Amino acid sequence: LYFADIISDVQVVQLLWSTSNYTWAWMSIFLLVLQFFVVWLRVIPYLASTFGTDTSIYSLWLWLGFPYGLILLDFLMFLEPFGLIAILPFPAWLKQFLPAYKATRIIAEVAIESFCMSLLQSYIYIVVLAHAKAGTASPSELAMVEFASVLPTSILISTINMLKMWIEVVNGAQQAGLTVSAKALQLWEVGAGLPLDALKKGAIVEWSCTRTLEPSEVRPLLDALKRNASLERLDLARSGLSWGGPGDSGDPLVEALATTPASAWTAPVTSTLTATMTSSSVPATVMQPAATAARPTSCSVRSAAARASPMWPM
Repeated sequence: LYFADIISDVQVVQLLWSTSNYTWAWMSIFLLVLQFFVVWLRVIPYLASTFGTDTSIYSLWLWLGFPYGLILLDFLMFLEPFGLIAILPFPAWLKQFLPAYKATRIIAEVAIESFCMSLLQSYIYIVVLAHAKAGTASPSELAMVEFASVLPTSILISTINMLKMWIEVVNGAQQAGLTVSAKALQLWEVGAGLPLDALKKGAIVEWSCTRTLEPSEVRPLLDALKRNASLERLDLARSGLSWGGPGDSGDPLVEALATTPASAWTAPVTSTLTATMTSSSVPATVMQPAATAARPTSCSVRSAAARASPMWPM
């Protein structure tokens, strides 16, 4: 639907240009390019916080990201629904980044291009038909009348795309326990630097948190981890979560993983949940092993001084 929306808008631009309606054509081109430019800007903070500003990935995005990097990522977005991203030998950072990029790319396309383009196309459609009916249409407007059906088709596709995006944002906000505005802001900020969409879609097999989490980030991360079925290793040592017992910031994660049914995992794997423990009072066994499970389903936790890595099924 995203690509259909883009294609229909490009067809409108071609129609406006071929009929010499250059003002409307340039306005449409501006909206099409603006969405790409905004997404290019939004990705920069993500790459800076994830890889650093002195890395080759960051530099390549600054110099070649617009438009070549965006075109490449849009092509990879087309492969993602078919599950090819997880199968093809792409680097781990790309598999982690692409779902977050896709979420931000779509919301930018809807908010910046689809909505504004729909308003512009509606105005053009009304003006052209009104002028043609009144006999005051210019030659360029009369040239559009025969092909005017392209406009309502594009408007319909954009409207469906916007409705689909709204439903996804509302459902995602409800599942993560967030407000709609907070969920939309999270998508706008490329997952706030966390691979939330990659975790939800099972696109990565291991992840290490490289910074201290903000309080507002804990709940969305918890929701993503609860819905993940691909992780084999999870490192939260630098997340700032505390694991001293009930009421600590890491307690909801412990409870969620402890109550997740073994059937949620598709393969018998053993995963590592690495965390800096704030106390040695955490119970030694958090989850009872399943009778028929072929993998460990208990978590043995020791104090921070021991620098232990409790084993956890993901």
